Amino acid sequence: ASTEWSRAVIGATGWWIGTQTAFNLLMAGGGIAPVGIPLPFISYGGSSLFALAIGLGVSQAALRAVPVMEGANETRRNGRRYRRPRLSGA
Repeated sequence: ASTEWSRAVIGATGWWIGTQTAFNLLMAGGGIAPVGIPLPFISYGGSSLFALAIGLGVSQAALRAVPVMEGANETRRNGRRYRRPRLSGA
């Protein structure tokens, strides 16, 4: 259940940043009427920067909640990990 929640939070934060960026670039290029949406992390906008920082913090907390599968795919068929030869015990 935590994995589904984490994926939803991370996806929503990415969608939010991407949509805000697209709207700002469309406004700067003259594609749509200027509304006043700042470019994320670059343009001046104190409350927007604060909200984005909170969103990234929540995303990091959600990412930390995802369990990491260690050891499942580390050992390959030939017994090598990360393309390094296994050292002998001698």
